[in-house]
Amino acid sequence: MVQVARWGTRSDPEPVGRSAESAARRLTYMSSLDGLRALAVIGVIIYHAEPSLLPGGFLGVDVFFVISGYLITALLLREHDSTHHIDMRRFWRRRARRLGPALLVMLSVVVVVGRLWLPSSQWGSLRGDELASLGYVMNWRLILTGDSYFSTFAVSPLRHVWSLSVEEQFYLVWPIVAAIAMARSRRALALVASAAFVASVAAMTLVGGGLSRVYYGTDTRLHVIMAGCLLAILESKRPDLVRRLGASTLVTLIGVAALGGAMVFIAEDNTGFFPAGLVIFAAVTMLVVAGCSTQVTLPLLSNRALVEIGRRSYGLYLWHWPVMVFLTDDRLGIGHVPATAIRVAVFSTLTWASYRFLERPVLARRAPLPRWWPLAPIGVIVLVLASTAGATANRYQQQAGGATGTVQANQGITAPTGAGGTPIDSLLLIGDSVAASIQEELARELAGDGVSTASAVRYGCGIVEGMELTANGDLTPMAPGCPKHQALQDQLVAQQAPDVILVIAQVDSYRRKLPDGTVIDFEESPDEYLALLNKAVDRLTVGGATMVIALPANVAYFNADAANVRYEAWRGLLRTLDEERSEVVLLDLQSLICPESQCIREIDGTELRPDGMHYSDDSATLIVPRIVKALFAALGVDT
Repeated sequence: MVQVARWGTRSDPEPVGRSAESAARRLTYMSSLDGLRALAVIGVIIYHAEPSLLPGGFLGVDVFFVISGYLITALLLREHDSTHHIDMRRFWRRRARRLGPALLVMLSVVVVVGRLWLPSSQWGSLRGDELASLGYVMNWRLILTGDSYFSTFAVSPLRHVWSLSVEEQFYLVWPIVAAIAMARSRRALALVASAAFVASVAAMTLVGGGLSRVYYGTDTRLHVIMAGCLLAILESKRPDLVRRLGASTLVTLIGVAALGGAMVFIAEDNTGFFPAGLVIFAAVTMLVVAGCSTQVTLPLLSNRALVEIGRRSYGLYLWHWPVMVFLTDDRLGIGHVPATAIRVAVFSTLTWASYRFLERPVLARRAPLPRWWPLAPIGVIVLVLASTAGATANRYQQQAGGATGTVQANQGITAPTGAGGTPIDSLLLIGDSVAASIQEELARELAGDGVSTASAVRYGCGIVEGMELTANGDLTPMAPGCPKHQALQDQLVAQQAPDVILVIAQVDSYRRKLPDGTVIDFEESPDEYLALLNKAVDRLTVGGATMVIALPANVAYFNADAANVRYEAWRGLLRTLDEERSEVVLLDLQSLICPESQCIREIDGTELRPDGMHYSDDSATLIVPRIVKALFAALGVDT
């Protein structure tokens, strides 16, 4: 989302003196467009804060894309009409003045806060996000790293820069394309824009990689921006037609209502909406923008409060997301409602300060940028590299390819004896990234108790057959490797003949795709899912081992309420399994980590789960002895 500068307005004045700039100033200020921006950014913020309240709020970004395409193309057309050419350097300089300073400040604040608040295992990822944001390629980084826009776990405080990246790539290329096309004719420009629109729609349907690839990709999102470009081109060739399209206030407001309805009723898991729904949404937004351009002021959209929010929409978009990611309920240590109020107050204050002391003065040239301004990005790069120096490896993500290991019991230590009098000499740890985050410390702790430990952990894999799906139905990046990893589990069971198998795999609670193509969710089909669990127990306890399955603790990351409701239901299903299978024992991590549903944040000043789910190297040393004590208690070991 990018707010396009409104040349010729009192709030964003640009000095006159060159013909190209004079042409640009003839763009009429449309207060209703600022009102539309306000509704869009409010939708995005509500979606990020409380997805259940506005499940389609993410569509607000599409509204910004259409507005940007329309205004930028209208500006280029007017400049070409006046001067018969497009001054690329001046155009890019204006974009840099409008967008750059606030972005650089936000990136600087985020990396400093990240250094102070994030564990060193996340600094490397933050460094990559910062550099990708500076280069306006964050959308492609998110695609390459397998990030899902709709995931609420381990979110980057810079994930939202993906849309700024898409727009900046458009700003870089479109003026060149437009200049070449307009050197021939206005019709040539219309043909190019139409071809780009059609190609982008085709890319949405043909490209692989799942919904996140479609949502983040410049090629697959370009059609939304091109919708605005086509409206501007049509307006320049057939202003009478656009006036007829936008002349009806009622039709325009019905269009606004349709956009709002889509935000209320469309959710990211509504796969039927993609991709056709995005095209229809862009078309309706075109109609609304046509109404705004024709009537300039409109009821509702020209409301003073909305207009003022719209003028600050760029700052609101920049600041709201990192504030939400950093100031979680868990970090603030208060209830959700007061924590939400604090977050809104913080990002609103930052937005006000950015607009009052940076964005507006720079645009008005009351605070001219210093001569060293072009070197400012280099300064931010130095700050990023310095702030993220000393980043450590993210241990659980290192297990993406699967990891095994064996730690022998310490010599001279007598193995503990279970409730049945049978010695517990060996344990096999099976699990996902949560298990990986305590794997090494667990092995050391058990070795001191006379227990040898083998492990088979892999990021994103558990014991239930099938492959994990995201909320929108795509396979997760790690899912294709899970069937092979489960074969490795069987191999280790046969080789190690463990007395106990400890399973820590929250991933087993997620919706999955079975080998026959069936999609199954435990909440929708509990009996069928229970059968899958029983099948996993049969497979792994064939040698007579006792299987200890961990009841997962609630998570404490951003927007975790829905996940925790699901975990509670999952714990219920595991309790049913425990009642049916004598060889299954439960390890209640919920009671250990989140007693009375209040999750422990720190132990002796060390943050327990820095990302809300996984343990750090330091916290593992503190929590694993407690986990082992609870494990022995579950097994009836007298400690």
